[in-house]
Amino acid sequence: MQGLPSSSFVSKPQKYLIETNPVLTELKQFLSSDYLLAGLGYDPEVSAKRLGDGLYEQRLVQQAVVARTGQAFIDGQTSNEAQFKYLMNNAIASKQQLNLAVGVSLSSQQVAALTHDIVWLEEHEVNGEMVLVPVLYLAQADGRLGPTGALIAGNDVSLIAGQNLDNVGTLRAANNLSAVAGNNLVNTGLIEAGNRLDLLAGNDLINTAGGIIKGRDVSLTAINGDVINERSITSMDNSARGQRHNEFADSAARIEAANDMSISAGRDVINKGSVLESG
Repeated sequence: MQGLPSSSFVSKPQKYLIETNPVLTELKQFLSSDYLLAGLGYDPEVSAKRLGDGLYEQRLVQQAVVARTGQAFIDGQTSNEAQFKYLMNNAIASKQQLNLAVGVSLSSQQVAALTHDIVWLEEHEVNGEMVLVPVLYLAQADGRLGPTGALIAGNDVSLIAGQNLDNVGTLRAANNLSAVAGNNLVNTGLIEAGNRLDLLAGNDLINTAGGIIKGRDVSLTAINGDVINERSITSMDNSARGQRHNEFADSAARIEAANDMSISAGRDVINKGSVLESG
């Protein structure tokens, strides 16, 4: 099946905001976040309203996996349902160690401490209602590549682009890392330096879609434009008679400095639902 069901509607108020075509869901019982809540010791029948039913949640998570990794499945999973269950099992196993709270986004420290990818339920406002939304968090393992499998690593790394510099993979330096873009510098992957990290863009410097920028000392400069650190927005459309379009926050982007952080912009410094943290 491609996309979302051809018919959807607002379900019973106590359970889901969005329920997919009942013709599909009556043929099969789709694994939902009920499994996660039960595994965490909650009664799914009396818990807060969820964004969607099991089929909706599975498709939402699968879209997030594709957006973040460039592939449909991770860690050897072969179906949406198996992948959803795997991610929820990882979350259940991580809850106590990382002190996770249902409804609350993970902190940068909690994300950094992840040893496995998880799906966590966070509270967001959708269409004027507060609902629990499944959000994908990927563990930042040292050997993990970005969506393209691209890795640039060394003791000292220096990159210069005459126009745009777009990183969707991993840029890593054991010591210092510098990157200069004549126009825009956009990161949706990992840029990491063990010591000093310097990023400079002639126009905009953008960290988005779960991107991570981290080092001991971090300097970010957008000469003529904005420095933007933004939480990505996942959009989903239902091709129903009334057309439904939903948008809600996904994984937070993070800019972290163990010591000092310096940010300079020709226009604005914008942080939208993401993490800016220095020692």
